[in-house]
Amino acid sequence: MTGVQTCALPIPPAPAPAGDPALLDRAAELLLGAQRPMIVAGGGVLAGAADAELLAFARRLGAPVTTTSNGRGAIDDRDPLALLTVAGREVLARADAVLIVGSRGLSQRGQPIVTPEGCRVVHLTLDAKDLGAPRRPDVAIAADAAAGLRALLDRLDGPDRPCWADDLDAAREREQAALARLEPQWSYCQALRRAIPADGIL
Repeated sequence: MTGVQTCALPIPPAPAPAGDPALLDRAAELLLGAQRPMIVAGGGVLAGAADAELLAFARRLGAPVTTTSNGRGAIDDRDPLALLTVAGREVLARADAVLIVGSRGLSQRGQPIVTPEGCRVVHLTLDAKDLGAPRRPDVAIAADAAAGLRALLDRLDGPDRPCWADDLDAAREREQAALARLEPQWSYCQALRRAIPADGIL
């Protein structure tokens, strides 16, 4: 009697969840209707390799992008739409709609990301439990960052929009001036930045 050989076939990974279509429709309508949209990107954008989708969506919407501390690197700091923490906080204070993507949506103190009064919030992140209290988004979508951003982009017809904020360079200059007062740390950081390649990690 011959033995029976078994062979385990590889199981393809499940497709990344893009989110509930009805919620994606609501989110796209909200963001398209905004006059001053902005994006806050978290570590889930990096973990989900969604940097290209983030940039494409930001350009289509004409929205400045800032990141959480875990999200640094989700967008190139040199991109015209990218803002670091201080400048990002300044511009965020003028937004009328915010997309929080790939983030728990909380500060390091466990408080919701601060948005201006009346600002509408779309929160898209993979873990549904990171969408609940104390957060109160207008639209909450449990989705993979890359898949969710692609699904939102598909709902935004037309060409890329110009950025609504024409003073991003001025905001960056004010940020640089504020940081330059922190000596000698500022000079150390500047020296390291000049010495390390653009794609280097310290």
